[in-house]
Amino acid sequence: MPGRAVRWSRLPAKVGALLSAFLLTIVAFLAPQAYSTVSQAAEDPSAATTGYSLADPAIATYFRQHGGAAALGNPISAPMRLLGSRVQLFQRQAIEVRPDGSVGTLNLVDGDFLPLATIAGPGMAPDPGLLARLPKPGSPGYAQRASAYLDSAAPNDWNGMRVRFGATYRSMLKCSDLAGAASCTGATTFSVTNDLYGLPTGKPIADPHSPDYAYLRFQRGVMVYSRTASDTQWLLLGELFKQVLLGNALPPDVLNQISASPAYARFYAQYDPLARDGLARPNELPGTSLAGAFQTTPPANRANTAATAAEADPQLTAATVPAANVPVPSKVP
Repeated sequence: MPGRAVRWSRLPAKVGALLSAFLLTIVAFLAPQAYSTVSQAAEDPSAATTGYSLADPAIATYFRQHGGAAALGNPISAPMRLLGSRVQLFQRQAIEVRPDGSVGTLNLVDGDFLPLATIAGPGMAPDPGLLARLPKPGSPGYAQRASAYLDSAAPNDWNGMRVRFGATYRSMLKCSDLAGAASCTGATTFSVTNDLYGLPTGKPIADPHSPDYAYLRFQRGVMVYSRTASDTQWLLLGELFKQVLLGNALPPDVLNQISASPAYARFYAQYDPLARDGLARPNELPGTSLAGAFQTTPPANRANTAATAAEADPQLTAATVPAANVPVPSKVP
């Protein structure tokens, strides 16, 4: 299941600056050759190319059943404990196993993890009118209402640009991307994409720093369109959050926003591989262990991934971190 080829040559100035300082530019991760190569490796739980394995069975199952690398990107961390949940970062998203055993995406958009308004401008804030119209999951006719809502809130043409927000959402996944699906239709792939990214909560906005880009905020993701590339993709929020945890160099205005908000500041530069639980300031992140989270596993030693993870964090026991060749359950617990 190779990943979708991405054709961008560059990304918005804010996002590019956020990553380029530490050689993890979005350009590199969205280059067709690099992205395709890593995505193919992500099918293998050992993730030989990235160095990070799908060691947690619940996360691995959710990853495969929700489109794998085509939907989430490739793994960019080992499993970790974050605020009481088991979490693994992927390029576009993060998957969490919550204390009650439920599995889903960690909401990097609305969860006080990233200062998106600083990156994409104040227009990135949710729109109250759209929030009032959001269909409620589980309500009668939800699937039909969600589909109609997407058509009204995610235009394909906006401000003279062929942004293809709605079309990109609907075409992101194919039935062949969904492991274990007994039957699959367009409604199935729509439901999975909705489960991952939610529905639009903002109106399309232009990048305040470049006329080449436009954004659309969703409940759990952000789409960005490039006029030059004539392409639309999900913003790599997992990559951005990883750089915050690592404390890599950020643009001054992003740093100012982080330092002004305790909710953002508690994550910045927390990773310390030499500290207990891998945390520089453990009092700010209760129920968290980043031990081993960003230490890649050499291919020759990858069979010991489970033991290494369990040793780094006792809460990741053999039951939650199996060896790489242990079959993954067919259903998420």
